[in-house]
Amino acid sequence: MKQKGYLYPLFRFKSFKIKLDYKILFFLIFLMISNVKAQEIPEYDELTVQLTVPKLGNTELPVAIKDQTAYLSVKDLFDFLKIKNEVNGSKISGFLLNPESKYSIDLDKQEINYNNNTYPLAADDFIKTPATAYLKSDFFGSIFGLNTNFDFRRLSVNLITELELPRIRELRLQEMRDNLKTIKEGFVADTVIKRNYPFFKAGW
Repeated sequence: MKQKGYLYPLFRFKSFKIKLDYKILFFLIFLMISNVKAQEIPEYDELTVQLTVPKLGNTELPVAIKDQTAYLSVKDLFDFLKIKNEVNGSKISGFLLNPESKYSIDLDKQEINYNNNTYPLAADDFIKTPATAYLKSDFFGSIFGLNTNFDFRRLSVNLITELELPRIRELRLQEMRDNLKTIKEGFVADTVIKRNYPFFKAGW
């Protein structure tokens, strides 16, 4: 009887310990699930806004918003401006105005190289998603001379630059060709009229 009395408290203690272990296990699992869900929720919002560039008009541009700071899609912006760019993993490289003005944006190394100058990037200066690389809007102006102004109220971006970007240069050259064509056609028409005028005068 004494032996049974000795085993009973021991059995209760083990049972209590097992229940406690299960509670700890469930608690740890709950923490792990909560942590995974927290990591799945992005700290930023991705959306599409209107980009306006003088002489070029409007287009839609993907942006990311984090802590009231705008991040612009590098490739989408450069594609619209016809700035040469190639994407290789987390690196975007090309040239701005001509092959001599090379640049590279390396998100793994957290740096931008442009015109033989290196600009370090902090962890919160860019956002990298599986599909898009976003760069804080201020860097486009301070490094590349592409000054952007993000309007949070209207969800729009205005870009102003003094650079003759590739697309702006194309439009200027096309305008010159159109003007030369108009002048040439006007000259030909004027020449035909002058040649025919004496003929009509002689008929009177």
